[in-house]
Amino acid sequence: GRFAGFSALVVDDSPLNLTLTARVLRSIGLSSVFTASGMLAALELFTQFPDIHLVVTDLNLGDDGDGLELTRRLRSAAAELSMATSTGGGWPVILGLSGAAEQNVAEQCKQAGMNAFLSKPVPRSLLLQVVTRWLLSRDQSLPTPGEFVMTPSILASATAASEAAPQSPCLCSSA
Repeated sequence: GRFAGFSALVVDDSPLNLTLTARVLRSIGLSSVFTASGMLAALELFTQFPDIHLVVTDLNLGDDGDGLELTRRLRSAAAELSMATSTGGGWPVILGLSGAAEQNVAEQCKQAGMNAFLSKPVPRSLLLQVVTRWLLSRDQSLPTPGEFVMTPSILASATAASEAAPQSPCLCSSA
């Protein structure tokens, strides 16, 4: 498949959302999908597998941190790893998910170093568009911090698709 060779880390404190998100990523063909239920577990996995290409994290991770702090720490760890290795390591693509509807959430995600933010529930088609945009359409080069994915064209096409097919399965519950 077109996502062969790519790996992902899914981080969510909801077992249901963790399972659903991992299942969708596996179904589109990502080679390896790791899961973690909190920030500390995610950081430990990233240290063990620093070549993870995609991190999909909920913003609310319970008691040991949140998705914003996780993103800052992953960016710091990736920078340290790239200086310590001859290959450079690269930056993982980081996608934030949240049921929160506040206006400033997307901006907070961008400032923390995320590449994209999606509000739950996330239609599977929108997740696929975002993953494709970052993993395939950039000639497999990974983004640098500060880039942000939520372009009007992606949002418009996703909105049109969801309005055309309101029964479309969604990725996550809004919890």
